[in-house]
Amino acid sequence: MMTSFNKSKSDYSAKDDLTFDKKFKQLFQKREFLVPILANIVPEYKNCTLEQIEELICPHGDVKINPSVYSSEDSGKGNEMTARYDVLVDCALPKGNGDVVVDFFFDLEMQRELNLEYPISKRGVYYCSRLLSRQIETLGEDSYNQLKSVYSVWILRHGVPKNLQNSVFTASLSGSFDRSTIDASILNDEINLIHLVMIYLSDGFDITVQNNLVKYLQSVFCKRACKREQESLL
Repeated sequence: MMTSFNKSKSDYSAKDDLTFDKKFKQLFQKREFLVPILANIVPEYKNCTLEQIEELICPHGDVKINPSVYSSEDSGKGNEMTARYDVLVDCALPKGNGDVVVDFFFDLEMQRELNLEYPISKRGVYYCSRLLSRQIETLGEDSYNQLKSVYSVWILRHGVPKNLQNSVFTASLSGSFDRSTIDASILNDEINLIHLVMIYLSDGFDITVQNNLVKYLQSVFCKRACKREQESLL
């Protein structure tokens, strides 16, 4: 499913041309490169093969969802600034009954510099909120029941503190009652719509790390990823 880059060990370097905007988008808009990321992040894909996940990307099966959510450019409302997503896809989940509907939206972002004037984590939460908001722009109040989960996944390249390198931070929306006797699982299922993932790489693209997701991305960026290496990361 993935073509080997056939590079020698001397090509394991900090060269990161694939992390620049144009090449990054071209690379991860190819489903075979995106699939291993989904496999390591989305819990419902845990027992799926790479081929099965690839078939579930971009089904565009739910006609009730506002078509504008499929665009990688979100002009927002009123005076909101335009948000441009690097790689935005809609995905289905395995149903077992042959039906295909959009079940969540997946945004993948490349952030080359971490040392900015604002926290990237806050920007990630904002992107999740925009991806939720744009689903119901034209559908009215009845559409609240149709809201789909959103993932905003950020790959962080330069300026990562040493203690954060080769790590993955995940956050989801959940809550609890003030009394432990009350089961919050139903409410948590209903509000579990926002998923933020931040992937902190190392300066030298270390591919000996234990985290499979970090290892996969760093092997891609140093041009060592092939199909066999993909499958070993599931």
